[in-house]
Amino acid sequence: MNSLSRIRLRLIFLGLPILLFGVHLNSQEQRLVPPSQSVAPAIVTADSGLKSSGIGKNWSDWYTLGTGKAPQGYTVWKTEFWLTGDRSCGDSAECREVERSDQRVLWEFRLQGNERDDSAKVAISEAHIRVTYRPR
Repeated sequence: MNSLSRIRLRLIFLGLPILLFGVHLNSQEQRLVPPSQSVAPAIVTADSGLKSSGIGKNWSDWYTLGTGKAPQGYTVWKTEFWLTGDRSCGDSAECREVERSDQRVLWEFRLQGNERDDSAKVAISEAHIRVTYRPR
């Protein structure tokens, strides 16, 4: 039995087969990872600025928020859209994805005013979008 075999037996005997397995896999991992996975994803964000709701129970007009063309060599992988401020999507705000392509990602949203009383109060919110692109 050579010295490497004795080391493996000792590691297994000591209850460390995971360590041995990990060392064995690490020597092959670099050959198994496709080159495209070694490139980091690209992330683009945008904010709408503060937007106001309709007055009273009324809705605002539709606002839009989006990003432009995907970076060269990338494709859209994931999009996230959310509101901060007085309103959130599904709760006195309507939010919908209009387009998702490598040419652009576009969302639109509208905000409902304050339903709780008859005053002329408006709600203020800001929309945010995060688009994650992966290498092609």
